[in-house]
Amino acid sequence: MIRVIRGLIIICIGFVLFMNGCQGHEELGTGTVVGNEKKVTLMEETDFLVLSEDEQKIYHTCKADEKENCLRKVDPIVVAKLYLYAVLTRDQVMEKALSVQGMAEARAYNKAQSMKTILTGVTKVKFIQTDQQSGYIEYPMLGENSARFQMFKDERGVWKVDVNSFIQ
Repeated sequence: MIRVIRGLIIICIGFVLFMNGCQGHEELGTGTVVGNEKKVTLMEETDFLVLSEDEQKIYHTCKADEKENCLRKVDPIVVAKLYLYAVLTRDQVMEKALSVQGMAEARAYNKAQSMKTILTGVTKVKFIQTDQQSGYIEYPMLGENSARFQMFKDERGVWKVDVNSFIQ
């Protein structure tokens, strides 16, 4: 029962963070990471390859924002979804804005096909923050195995996908 309540609280916090999106509200605090402990800050059930209507609004708002200010309050799971959408639609401007490093077009296309194949049907993802500037998105693979990719905050506090840690 306690696990269910904790899960609901985490989902509610994720929803509140998502709803704050680009509205300029302060991000909710999630506590401090102590020692080498991992801390789950967000867990969402979402189709990882399909943007919701609200996520599409965030994507287009951020695409028009050259300084990427609207990304400062977007939670890491949504940033990862926006990145995947940019790769799958071959939007190199947004792909670069949402990643730690840029990619060549051919490599991006191959990576997009791999991501699409592997992530089709993924509906449960979690973000685990390992320190103030980094964390990773974890998602289920075959059986009980899981896979992950790194995310880092840039100097402005925007979460970005580490392309090199993604599906190799």
